[in-house]
Amino acid sequence: MKLRIDFWDVGQGDCSVVTLPDGSLVIIDTGPSTSRLAEWLDYQQTRHRVNSSVTLVLTHNDLDHCGGALSVIDKLGSRWTKHFMTLDAMNSNASEQRRKLYQSIKKKAKGQPDKVKPLLVGTVIHQSTVDGREIIIECVHPPFTDWIGNGGTKTPQPNKVSGVVCLRVDGNPSVSWGGDAKLSAVAENCGSEGTILVGPHHGAPEDKDSLDFPNALEKHRPKNVWISVGAGNPHNHPVPDYLRSHSELGSRVRCSQLRHCSDEHWTDGKHVLSTHGSNGLYAPRNHYLDGKPVKHVYCRGAIQWNWDDATNALIPDENDEDHMAAVMDFKGRLCCPSPC
Repeated sequence: MKLRIDFWDVGQGDCSVVTLPDGSLVIIDTGPSTSRLAEWLDYQQTRHRVNSSVTLVLTHNDLDHCGGALSVIDKLGSRWTKHFMTLDAMNSNASEQRRKLYQSIKKKAKGQPDKVKPLLVGTVIHQSTVDGREIIIECVHPPFTDWIGNGGTKTPQPNKVSGVVCLRVDGNPSVSWGGDAKLSAVAENCGSEGTILVGPHHGAPEDKDSLDFPNALEKHRPKNVWISVGAGNPHNHPVPDYLRSHSELGSRVRCSQLRHCSDEHWTDGKHVLSTHGSNGLYAPRNHYLDGKPVKHVYCRGAIQWNWDDATNALIPDENDEDHMAAVMDFKGRLCCPSPC
């Protein structure tokens, strides 16, 4: 079965592209406005004649997840067939930025009101059966009650209604996209011991200091954790204890860019591994924050996972062994148990 997931390195943001067995794409978050996803999609279409349909999913309406959405839609044209986004952008009380995003997306739907749909628990984004295996991508959080819990008088913060999306194969959890939701929301709704957990919240879940957080860690126990993060982010993501906790439970953690694990690389701006080109993806574009250039220090860079029929699971690309060998030299590594 052909099933591929590209986890992009877009700096501080999230972006994943699921290539389904029929060639169609499900894009889960686009990354910020500096994301090169639109450029890549255009290249695929013009150079490789890729014209498959695309479903766009925005887990929530923060710019590091949805900033590239409009440029992606423009590049896709008629290939853009379905769109899912959280309800906070649809509320008249939403911020001006979020209202404008929603209104612009609706305008681009051009009289096809059913194209843009709310991302709520129970939303089936994709479902198919290939070679006897059932593939389902669905939203498992938030429930509608989370959005109206304040009586509908005030738009909730995007993180509080962030979508959680799960990919399951034959009912078994494979990938959990946590968006910026709490880890407990992922653990309660995506099952345990899945192959990959994305985030949530770039390795700094909002419930990380709660009394129930250790239970959420223990309950979900993913085999692998992907942290999409910018080395120059001002939020100090990811939280070192979050990486360490997963590692101690036996998970293999990979970060797109380096932040905490190696002072030598961080100080010198020395990349650990740059895997964008070998995976056919684009490295993040340089940009500025508060007038200062943002430093990109790649750790794992981008990563690609492909379905392996022999193991009935997703497996990482061939660069992964090199990355494991490289991080073994980090004296204070937080990302993997000993040995990795």
